[in-house]
Amino acid sequence: MNSSVDSSTLAHTIMSVDIEAVVFDFGGVLTQQPLDSHRDKLRALCGLDPSVFTSEYRRQRPAYDRGAIDSREYWSRVMDSRGEPADPEILRSLFEEDVASWTRVNEAVLNWAFVLQEAGVRTGILSNMPRDMLERIETLFRWFDRFDVKIFSCDVGVSKPDPSIYRTCLDALGLEAGKVLFFDDVPANVKGAEQAGIRTVLFRDYEDALRQVAEKGWLPQKLNVNQETL
Repeated sequence: MNSSVDSSTLAHTIMSVDIEAVVFDFGGVLTQQPLDSHRDKLRALCGLDPSVFTSEYRRQRPAYDRGAIDSREYWSRVMDSRGEPADPEILRSLFEEDVASWTRVNEAVLNWAFVLQEAGVRTGILSNMPRDMLERIETLFRWFDRFDVKIFSCDVGVSKPDPSIYRTCLDALGLEAGKVLFFDDVPANVKGAEQAGIRTVLFRDYEDALRQVAEKGWLPQKLNVNQETL
């Protein structure tokens, strides 16, 4: 994989921390953020003004992510302000568009995860994820099985940044928090992981994330750094 990141800088970084596992958020890290076109289509299907749609999408999401409600109930709640029963066909379309919006793979990050795996570094996924969306994604991506640990909010009943979800991840890895590196694009989730003692990178893009890892000396020692792996 090619990158403009200076591989010599990475190769000569003093390893101040022995990182044994790298954990990735799903949406916004392993996959890209939804496009405006996705949100526009979801809003149009709901028949809501932009401000109302954004507010209800976010307000109702925690229960959906925790697995307390399914997609039909979630989207029904989002649309509830209209005061009209939700059409089953529209609910199905909303689910499909929502899945599509969160499944645009970030190839650079995923390929780096594969490099880590091939080098013997343990990898994981720690994500807020609704149950029915998770079931669909598991059928879409065969590479899911390549990750050693997969912790999802719908399985544990709590969402990031609840402290218990980070403890669950650490327990599954069987590692001390300081030996785990976690990438997330949401500041509150990064802060939650930091409070659990986990090494964190606030993810903006692939190259910026690698620079942060290099600067902090958090590149896993098992990784053979060369131009082909970056």
